This record gives sequence, C-alpha cells and structure tokens, in this order.
Amino acid sequence: MERPSNTLIFMVLNVVKNPTYNIKSLTINFLQSSIVGDATRNELLYCTYWLEFHGFIERDKNSTHQKYYSMTKQGDYLLQKIKHELS
Repeated sequence: MERPSNTLIFMVLNVVKNPTYNIKSLTINFLQSSIVGDATRNELLYCTYWLEFHGFIERDKNSTHQKYYSMTKQGDYLLQKIKHELS
C-alpha cells in the first residue's frame, strides 16, 4: 500500500482524534468544506484504511450502527511527528 501524503494523514488523524467523529464526517461533511482541499472521497477513505492497516487507528468495537475509529498511541505519535514536520 502506498503511503498517503502527510497533509492527508494529518487531516484524517485530526478528524479521528475528535470525539464526535464518525465515518460520515470524513466523507460527506468533509467534502463539503474547504478543509480537504483537492482530496477526493476515495483518497480520504484510502488514507483511513491505510492508517487502520498500519495500526495508527482502530475500529471501536462497541459501535454496531456506524463504523467509528479511535487513535492508537502509535497514531498519536504519528500525528505529533507530522504536525512538527508541517510547521
């Protein structure tokens, strides 16, 4: 799997860190805002699945109606690292 850009990873991790996050926040609502820039829905979902595959985020097991994610310690470390690199 090809690694998404740091900008895209940073954006997705910030959304996942938000306690009100759900999968709709990442696709429908985000695509209607200027936050995603020129990122497509497929790029956002690919980045989400890439982060999950590599252990930076994980699916919450207690949600049965929608897919929710939470950040792992490894994901929090990656977020801080990218934040430092982008600043």
